[in-house]
Amino acid sequence: MKKKYLGLKQQFLLLSLCSGSLMASTCHAGPTIPGFIGNTADVLPPIPATTLPTGGDIIQGIDSIRELTPGQMEIAQNKPKAIIHWKTFNIGSKASVNFSQKDENGKAQPGWAALNAIGDASPTQIHGKLTADGQVYLINQNGIFFGPDAQVNVHSLTASSLNLAEEDFINGYTTVNTIANSKALTFKKDENIDGASVENSGAITAGDGGQVFLIGGRVVNSGVITANQGFVALAAGDEVTLTNLQDIKRFAFPEVTTTGETAEVFNTTVNATPALLQTNEGVAGLYGGIVNQNGRVIANTAISRNGQIELKAHSKVSTGEKSITATPVSESTERQAPFDNFTAGLITVQAKEFIHQGAISSPGGTVTIRDSLEKNTSVPGSVAVKMETIRLEPGSSIDVSGTWVDQTVEDRILEVQLNSDVLSDAYALKNGPLQGKKVRIDILNGMPAADISEYLKTRPRSAAEQLTTGGTIELDADRIETEAGSTIDFSGGGYHYAAGELDLTMVRVGNKLLSLSELKAGTPVDEVFGSFTRKHERYGVNETWNGLYYGAISPINTRIKSYSEGSDAGTLLLTTPYLFMAGELDGWAERGLYQTEEE
Repeated sequence: MKKKYLGLKQQFLLLSLCSGSLMASTCHAGPTIPGFIGNTADVLPPIPATTLPTGGDIIQGIDSIRELTPGQMEIAQNKPKAIIHWKTFNIGSKASVNFSQKDENGKAQPGWAALNAIGDASPTQIHGKLTADGQVYLINQNGIFFGPDAQVNVHSLTASSLNLAEEDFINGYTTVNTIANSKALTFKKDENIDGASVENSGAITAGDGGQVFLIGGRVVNSGVITANQGFVALAAGDEVTLTNLQDIKRFAFPEVTTTGETAEVFNTTVNATPALLQTNEGVAGLYGGIVNQNGRVIANTAISRNGQIELKAHSKVSTGEKSITATPVSESTERQAPFDNFTAGLITVQAKEFIHQGAISSPGGTVTIRDSLEKNTSVPGSVAVKMETIRLEPGSSIDVSGTWVDQTVEDRILEVQLNSDVLSDAYALKNGPLQGKKVRIDILNGMPAADISEYLKTRPRSAAEQLTTGGTIELDADRIETEAGSTIDFSGGGYHYAAGELDLTMVRVGNKLLSLSELKAGTPVDEVFGSFTRKHERYGVNETWNGLYYGAISPINTRIKSYSEGSDAGTLLLTTPYLFMAGELDGWAERGLYQTEEE
């Protein structure tokens, strides 16, 4: 039986070469370790293991502050917005502080927020446990340090050495049930005071949909920060603004913008080796004057939401040799019909200069490296100034190749209800045995006598199955260099189908047994085979087996061999007046056995 198969479209390479009022004044003392580079723990004085916050002055929204036992404190909040001024806010290695943020019925309120204005002349040190039902803001202009043993479990955390006006806190947005007209939050350093460091060496975990913001003159993460279906951001600058956007692609998460000088010490954001920022189905970002991504930034993509990563600097973004910046696909086999809002992973880099030494990966997704954060105000609409340099060092990689998915024999079968609209052009089959039947069709061979296109287009698929086509890489700068040993991969993925037996619907036409792929629209059908039903009238129960039963107790199945089916490659777009390319490009698309057109 001779068949003709459609060839696979390949898209290999597109090259476009073309030319308010501040908080209590006690927060304003000068920093003790502004811009310190190194391990903050080496210079901070040790604190006793049972140390707790001291001098809490309740401004609003707090019912009580209680020291339950030595080294254990509970803060009970009774309104959505609370403010406390503290003399110190330190937590020892064997101490714990819990914010009980519950309504009058005892139900936890993840949208409630507590602002803690800390007037300590030294950095805040968190070495123990900090927990909360809702959101906790820690503001200490002399710095904040989370030690290696710190354990933070809250719905959302904002730790900042830049000041926040209490009015903004009260009237601004919260991270739950955001409102389109809510105000932005702006964190500012005081005049003549260099922004102090905010550093994490511990474990910070936000609740589902929560957010973690570390904000300061210099921000360093050498620990682990996670926020599933949320937002993790490290932001350094003289001023940091969180603007709440109702954008479905960001899931109403705020946009982060920074201002300030780009000196190597101040306004630098660092994700150290082998630190981890992770969010499943959320956004992770590093923002500042200079951004050094030397660790791991992971934002998983799933069927319901994609993962997004942003690296944005006023001067330079660099990635370290062992760094991983990735939006991997969830291993979940959950499937749903494709819909317009499904989006592949997205990685965005903006700066004047981008130096890449690590690995960037977004399977079937989009990697965009273009534009600085500066605006050309002489042009109507304030167009972004073009990025100056993109350089891929030896050993670096950018990979948006499509996924390869293992499929079972059952994955080849498509169940179709043969209603009148499906059989619209097959008049000989209407009002016959096939009319209204639910049949099992081999998707490889289809059913020429029927219109099954809608069933094929809406066939439930997992995230990995929707990302087999290669993604898009866009590089746009005045100068693009890819050194020997670097790799850009936008190849296609595909499917590996296992060998096995297919239980397909068959029909009898006269004395011939035909598959639905062999049935012609003008040929009447005498009998349909594909399932067997045994009726137990005594018990009112029916048993049904799929498969072809024709006078035997075992079904007659179609045996198939394993095979592969490739998907299209993706797109590489380079826009530059100067291109030096010594690295490897991979835009391959696999042609499977049944994708080659026969002569």
